[in-house]
Amino acid sequence: MEYRKNRVLSLLDASQAVLIQSLGPLSYFVLILVITQVWGAEVQGQYAQAKAWVDFSVAFGALGLAQGVTYALNKSSLVISDVLKLGAFFGVITFCILFIAALLLPAHTTQVFSSVGSDWVIAALITASSVGVMASIWRGGLLSIADGVVYSVATVFQPVTLLLLVCVLSLLITNLPIIGLMSISYSVAAAFIFVSLLVLKTSTERLIQSESPHAQLTAASFHAFLQNVSMALVPLLSIWLLQVHGASLADIGVWSVAAAVFQIIASPVAMIAPMLFSRWSSGTKTNSVAQAKSLASLAFIVSLPFTLVLVICTYNALPWVFGEAFSGASIAASVLAAGTPLVVVSRILSPLIFATDNARLLSGLYFTRLICILALSIVLLRVTTLPPSVVIAISWTTAEAGLTALCWHWLGNQILNVAR
Repeated sequence: MEYRKNRVLSLLDASQAVLIQSLGPLSYFVLILVITQVWGAEVQGQYAQAKAWVDFSVAFGALGLAQGVTYALNKSSLVISDVLKLGAFFGVITFCILFIAALLLPAHTTQVFSSVGSDWVIAALITASSVGVMASIWRGGLLSIADGVVYSVATVFQPVTLLLLVCVLSLLITNLPIIGLMSISYSVAAAFIFVSLLVLKTSTERLIQSESPHAQLTAASFHAFLQNVSMALVPLLSIWLLQVHGASLADIGVWSVAAAVFQIIASPVAMIAPMLFSRWSSGTKTNSVAQAKSLASLAFIVSLPFTLVLVICTYNALPWVFGEAFSGASIAASVLAAGTPLVVVSRILSPLIFATDNARLLSGLYFTRLICILALSIVLLRVTTLPPSVVIAISWTTAEAGLTALCWHWLGNQILNVAR
């Protein structure tokens, strides 16, 4: 592992990652634009709801193993063949669990996703979720052995594929089978990652150390699982809160446009965060803390002027780009855009906390964020007359402020400990 020790994420590495992985959020934005313009807000609401369920199923089914295998590989306690087996095993387990659940649940529960037959909807959702679990775990292995161009391409393969499929079908059919296309795009992405691992593993295979690999893998994966589930629950429960307050699929489609702004804002840091985690988990704590402090401080300062621009642009541009039917998303999107510096800092410090053996703390922070979003949303929905989408956006941004403050406080303590 010495060849990976203390490797700094260079400007070239970061630039390549951002350049390639920017195709992911760009594809997501264009996909929303195509769906809303060709098929309307209701179909976009259907897609947003299905995506939230698939994201949650993947987070739950993968059990945090994506980050766990990266951590274990960096500690030389796993080999790539183990990663391939883990991905296949948990993908099959996820398929079986969801299949049994589909047999036990009423068929009418799937009607919110599509106007086609419920059996077809269930099959597509199960396929997308189980294959997504495989791809997630395998991508964690790919991150450890090839965290450059190959990993970046693997990350954007699914959204780019889905966009291409939707664009082609928009010229051919009038009813969009969005959930079926999701399952196809996940399958194509998983196949690419699988082949990449097979090609790369012969030249990067590592020896297993004397200690058991399962201890490191289990500990890292458990807390990664908790963090992933807490993050996946945020959009899912947000949609649930909207539905409780009478939102239709069209209303959910409008909200999803605002939520997409949050994802696009977070995407530049999210692109390099896995690379930061991989390198910080294989380096020394002193160097990792120093690098994180410099990077987080610089990112915070740079993001400040962009925040004002983002707030103004999102408020004025959304109705112009998507149409007046989506004007309700403008205020919510602006509130989310106002939290840009907070998102940037928290997403940089999160991989540092995990990589320096403080995964339990990070799990607690992300579940605290989830609870704050829910509690604040429920309170504001009861005591104010603000639109539900705006209330949820305020809750997201406020919780993000709390998460950032706690992460920064932890960083300050680590700097003091290193100085002693």
